[in-house]
Amino acid sequence: MTHLAQGVCTMTAAFLHFFFLSSFCWVLTEAWQSYLAVIGRIRTRLVRKRFLCLGWGLPALVVAVSVGFTRTKGYGTASYCWLSLEGGLLYAFVGPAAVIVLVNMLIGIIVFNKLMSRDGISDKSKKQRAG
Repeated sequence: MTHLAQGVCTMTAAFLHFFFLSSFCWVLTEAWQSYLAVIGRIRTRLVRKRFLCLGWGLPALVVAVSVGFTRTKGYGTASYCWLSLEGGLLYAFVGPAAVIVLVNMLIGIIVFNKLMSRDGISDKSKKQRAG
């Protein structure tokens, strides 16, 4: 692989790492939004800033730390432009993604229990906001 092709492959792997983690983080923000809607605590401006930080900032931080520690070694191989299985760099994706999936499941269970509880959502205005 030429030096230019290796650089493009490394950039592709880093962008894939970032955007895949961003997808997971945005799903987490949707779960958080559902939880806030069910409990009736929605502050649009403050929540939007937190969602932006979570959706774009957390993946950027993970990728920046990964690139910094590995000095781009492990981002792309001769066979594919993704995280290398050697050296444990793949866990920089699998670890955060697994944590996000577990948190999403927990939030989903909490929201479901809240909606199915005897009290449910008592206030009519909160019911309309929750959907």
